[in-house]
Amino acid sequence: QARTARLSWAPPSGLLNGDRHTNGLQYSCSYEVTLSDKGRDGKYRVIYSGEELECNVKDLRPATDYHVRVNAVYNTVKGSCSEAVSFTTHSSTPDCPFSPKLSHRTKSSLTLQWKAPVDNGSKITSYLLEWDEGKKNSGFRECYFGSQRHCKLTKLFPAMGYTFRVAARNDIGTSGFSPEFVFYTSGNIPQLPLAPRLVRAGITWITLEWTRPEGCTAEEIITYTLEIQEENNGTGFHPKYTGENLICTVDNLKRSTQYKFRLIASNVEGRSSPSEVLVCNTSPDKPGPPSK
Repeated sequence: QARTARLSWAPPSGLLNGDRHTNGLQYSCSYEVTLSDKGRDGKYRVIYSGEELECNVKDLRPATDYHVRVNAVYNTVKGSCSEAVSFTTHSSTPDCPFSPKLSHRTKSSLTLQWKAPVDNGSKITSYLLEWDEGKKNSGFRECYFGSQRHCKLTKLFPAMGYTFRVAARNDIGTSGFSPEFVFYTSGNIPQLPLAPRLVRAGITWITLEWTRPEGCTAEEIITYTLEIQEENNGTGFHPKYTGENLICTVDNLKRSTQYKFRLIASNVEGRSSPSEVLVCNTSPDKPGPPSK
């Protein structure tokens, strides 16, 4: 087989399998099988130790020359090695390729390339590239089949993610698919977002919400950075939240204090300019108990 082999051997002369007693004493005869993939004189490793006259070897490499030899161990005394016997595993389907790589992109095209995997003894004849057509969770369809290790896809949408995977084929069969990978076409940086809106203000917190910038597609991933500046603090704006949500509660604020907020939108192309500033205040706290 390509990745397994079944080995068998005969006992040493004079020690037939049924002979369990010599001069009235019981003996114990076991075997140690060693394997080399570095040639007849290479380093050998033990792959079996026991009393059986056969064993199965797993996890071999396809289309590889191996050498095997056996020792008999008689009452803990290890005999000399047998002559090494060679065998070659069968060829197999190729290994799974690595994920494709992006070599060039525009707003309407993606150019991908990939490396040839190990062919396992049979020359790779073709590659199968599949994609999701930009439709998440809709399954994969063939977008290229041929002997080249690159492909250009055109008539795509700008700033949109497309998921790809690739498999290799030889005369034995087709490999498994590579890990899936998402590539994005080029686009524009997000337009200037509107200022965040106040939802509610507490004594030590303020909840804000905002909307996606105009011109963004539904599939486009937009990340938002909410920046804050405290009244009379002497410092500029600094980030308070970064993420994809359209609402955020800012905690650990001071009571009865004015704060300024502004929003920045980002995508794979870059960051927008900051929005207009929203000015709002935290609520006052209830008075403490009067002194006696």
